[in-house]
Amino acid sequence: MYTLFKAFFLNWYQRSTLLSDAQLAEWLSTSEILEQDHFGIKVVRLTNGDILKIFRVKRTFSSANFFSYARSFCRNEKRLHQLAIPTIQVKQLFHLNSDHKSAVLYSPLEGVTVRELFTRHELTTEHAHKLGAFMAGLHDLGIYFRGLHSGNIVLTPAGQFGLIDISEMTIFPWRLERRRRKRNFARYWRNAAEAENFGLSNIKVLISAYCAASQRVHMQEADVARYLFRQ
Repeated sequence: MYTLFKAFFLNWYQRSTLLSDAQLAEWLSTSEILEQDHFGIKVVRLTNGDILKIFRVKRTFSSANFFSYARSFCRNEKRLHQLAIPTIQVKQLFHLNSDHKSAVLYSPLEGVTVRELFTRHELTTEHAHKLGAFMAGLHDLGIYFRGLHSGNIVLTPAGQFGLIDISEMTIFPWRLERRRRKRNFARYWRNAAEAENFGLSNIKVLISAYCAASQRVHMQEADVARYLFRQ
């Protein structure tokens, strides 16, 4: 019993290492800033190509004070690999001297995002079909990715779709119900310009492939489309 509990705990909980102010300053001084806001730098690319993502707790009372955003990020990465979904590769989980900061160092997922594909006019009908089946597979595996959009789905050199920026994610031990599936679809194209650039014909192919691939949760194409374009 103890052995099983220990295995479960080690799989669920990952130890973190202190990232010193000096090491952080050195990395930030030589890296490429990929994302920042008025709170400060959020994501940088180091000189060796690795990515450092910094998380901040912005509310006084937050569950992230006990289980950090960085730790949740690492847990999502581990679960995605267990489910054979291509994603980033975590190298180290860090805590910082500030009580409200944590960070993750990881290797990026190689490939091009779906957004890059349609921006370059390289998105094909085959891509749209595979993307629909991929999204159905995520939902059938219980993956509810609140950050699901075309910039967070990557087509790898092997021709598989994978996920990046995996912070906002819940993985349930059951298939997603119809309500969450529709909501996830609606979130995917909240940006009307992106939906237009993706192309109506490709969207129809994606919806058809999604409905055909969904297991045990019957989805009508017209129903999915209504939620998709309700805004």
